[in-house]
Amino acid sequence: MAATVEVTKAGFAKAAQTGIVLQVNSNPVINPTLEVGQVSEQVEVQANASLVETRTLSVGQLPVPDFDAVEPWPVVLVAVVKVDGFFHAA
Repeated sequence: MAATVEVTKAGFAKAAQTGIVLQVNSNPVINPTLEVGQVSEQVEVQANASLVETRTLSVGQLPVPDFDAVEPWPVVLVAVVKVDGFFHAA
């Protein structure tokens, strides 16, 4: 007697194994392999973005940086010398 085994699981394609011979006092081995089935995903995006004004001509003003509030960076002087083909900081 020959039998067919079908295995199903959500998200996987159905697996079927046919021609399984069933005999008295036998233990047939069945190793179904499930393959990933079709995966579908739906994403809906909604946003209320502000639009760029394109109907009027106007010029805005860029912010002016406050240079008095910026501290000056320290100046570091390093001398580099070449000795025996290698550069060294002095």
